[in-house]
Amino acid sequence: MVRSGRVTISREENGEQVEVEVAGPGEPFGLIAEVLDKPQPNTVKALEPTEVYTLDYDDIEDAIGGHDQPAAKIMRSLARELDSAQEHLAEDELEKKEE
Repeated sequence: MVRSGRVTISREENGEQVEVEVAGPGEPFGLIAEVLDKPQPNTVKALEPTEVYTLDYDDIEDAIGGHDQPAAKIMRSLARELDSAQEHLAEDELEKKEE
């Protein structure tokens, strides 16, 4: 999560880096990968002097009572749905560029 400053978030598409978002103070990045324990598909670069908080999802789950608690299950489920939606959007974009 960005504490201060701003970062640009990009990912590789068709061999080039494409900016997908800019995050500023209070905004998280990389949450889906952290929650699902997946490799981070994005590149994050500071646009100016920046401080970030490092969040560990396991610690967050422990703080809410463990991975069997409803809130933890909801967060994992939402992360899976968002991850799937992002994959479908990326596939659709690739298909449009190939047409």
